[in-house]
Amino acid sequence: ASATDMVTELKDQRFDVVFFNLSLHHFIGKSYADTRRNQRNALAQAVSLLAPGGRLVVTENLYDGLVIDNLPGWIVYTLTASGFLAPVIKRLGANTAGCGVCYHSAGAWRNEFARLGFHDSAFSANVWKERRLWRAMCFWLMTIRSISTGFFWLQQQPVQN
Repeated sequence: ASATDMVTELKDQRFDVVFFNLSLHHFIGKSYADTRRNQRNALAQAVSLLAPGGRLVVTENLYDGLVIDNLPGWIVYTLTASGFLAPVIKRLGANTAGCGVCYHSAGAWRNEFARLGFHDSAFSANVWKERRLWRAMCFWLMTIRSISTGFFWLQQQPVQN
């Protein structure tokens, strides 16, 4: 089913697991705010399709900031979404130049999951081994603490009395 219209496509079906595999960062809108709305909408639809006790599984690239946790993801979105900068960004190796890509930090994703009533019962991250030039550019110019691929195994938070 389409990730942007899961509820309509899948009607009254329920699932034990809904899995987003390196896809949420591609749900791009006309602005950063629209993009965040697209990501939140897809997650909310997925949650509504879960069977009782169902799990949400998310694998995403994580850009964790040094000073401001989610700043690197916003910078990457801004650079890759720019039509004006697309020729330069494309030469630097971004295959999304001109249309955008929207990464977040592990903390920003956890905040999104918490808004839906979920927490990660298991989490793992594999830190990327970037080429030296790319690492220097990312870590200094974009204030990136680390770049990794994170795997979130999510379950609903217990109801508080």
